Amino acid sequence: MISIEMITKDDKYIMESVNAILNQNFSDYEIILVDSSSKNNESEFSNFKSIKYIYDKDSNFLKARFTANKMARGDYVLLLDSTRIINDKIIQKCLNELSTKDMVIIPEINKSKSKILNEYEKNIDEEYVLSNSNPSNGIFIPRFYKKEILDKAFEEIMQKIGNEMENICALEDRMIFLEACKISNKIGVCDDYIIHRESSSLIDYMKKYYKYGKCNYYFFSKISSYSYLADPKIKRKNKLNALNNKSFKIKILFLIRSFSFIVGFFSSKFFGS
Repeated sequence: MISIEMITKDDKYIMESVNAILNQNFSDYEIILVDSSSKNNESEFSNFKSIKYIYDKDSNFLKARFTANKMARGDYVLLLDSTRIINDKIIQKCLNELSTKDMVIIPEINKSKSKILNEYEKNIDEEYVLSNSNPSNGIFIPRFYKKEILDKAFEEIMQKIGNEMENICALEDRMIFLEACKISNKIGVCDDYIIHRESSSLIDYMKKYYKYGKCNYYFFSKISSYSYLADPKIKRKNKLNALNNKSFKIKILFLIRSFSFIVGFFSSKFFGS
């Protein structure tokens, strides 16, 4: 059986994401949904026997992942959140890959109502990430794991950060990947992709990266075991390398995104959360 562990802090796309799972040709699965949004949505899922719904308003991303994994009963795990939409072939393709691998990277295509944001994501993120699966640099990371590998990764994380798990609101998937890489180097890549529902406007996009900046500062300054994953110097160097030969418009969007992140990072540094 496959355990699909989904976390959410925003219920905007949650039904689209859940329905995409329910429309799978594959039937041997369970969905563990940990909802940390502003309202309890349990009534919307009470009629779905395959869904275990947990509402925890105060749960940040890593804690929500940990909660879902503790409840999972499957031999394999797919890590999702409510902004990631899978098609009806992804699960079977990943299972095929896991016949010889222990974890599978699933590339993503960002989709936004904003045409310019779509162009930006395609030109920058996808280009440099697809050529680099290092957990300290990449964005496309494994989302499909053998359960035994994921369990061991969580054990290592718990030993290193303990109760700090409750405060992690970014980079949780990279932490998991980093620990999984220490257990196994058998990493596959799916030949299909997940759709990521990106911000629908430039303002929302800036707000998101401002929040990421704040979260990354906490991570960088407080979580010593993994602080290098949030090192802004590494992030900036990799993104600048991806800007070579890009249009002026793309470079401006990169600067807007970077500015939002940096403001969030340093506002958290000097003024706290």
